[in-house]
Amino acid sequence: MERRRGMTHSLRTRLFGVLAGLAMTAGLLTATGSPAAAEARNQYCNYDNSTFNACLTSIRPTVWHRWVNLTATLSAWMDTGRAQEIVNRCGGAIEATLWYGNQARRSMKPSAGWPQVFPGELGVSLYTEVVPDEDINNYDVYATIGYWDCLQGANGVWVHYRTSAA
Repeated sequence: MERRRGMTHSLRTRLFGVLAGLAMTAGLLTATGSPAAAEARNQYCNYDNSTFNACLTSIRPTVWHRWVNLTATLSAWMDTGRAQEIVNRCGGAIEATLWYGNQARRSMKPSAGWPQVFPGELGVSLYTEVVPDEDINNYDVYATIGYWDCLQGANGVWVHYRTSAA
C-alpha cells in the first residue's frame, strides 16, 4: 500500500486537536467545579434582641469532608467604655465550652486578636477544629461562651451565654 503524504499530517493534526479539546474540557470542569467544593457554613444563633447575640458556626472545608470546624462568637451589647474596661482591666479573659447534649465535651480556643471592642459591644470569638459528622448528627451540639467581668460584684463574675444547637 502506498503512503500518501497529507494523510499522516492530517491524522496528527486531528489527534492533537482531540487531545487539546479534552485538556480544555478537563480544565473547564475543574474551574467550574471549584465553587461546589468551596467551604460550606451553617450558623446557629441565640439572642434576646437587647443584650447579646451568641452564634455557633459550622464550617465544612469541602463537601467531601466528614467533619466540621466550629466557631463560637458572642456580641455582648454594652456601653463601649465598659467593654473597653473589661478588656483592659479584667485582662480580656474569654472562654467557651462545646457541649454534646448535657455533657461538656471540649474547651474552645480563643481566636487570634479576640476579644475586641466595637461601638456598643464586646466581641468574642473562639474555635475548635475537627468535630466529626456523627457527633453533629447524634447530639444537640451547642456552645456556652463567656467573658470575665471583674467590674461586677466584689470578686468579679464570669458572664456566659448559650448558642443555639447545631
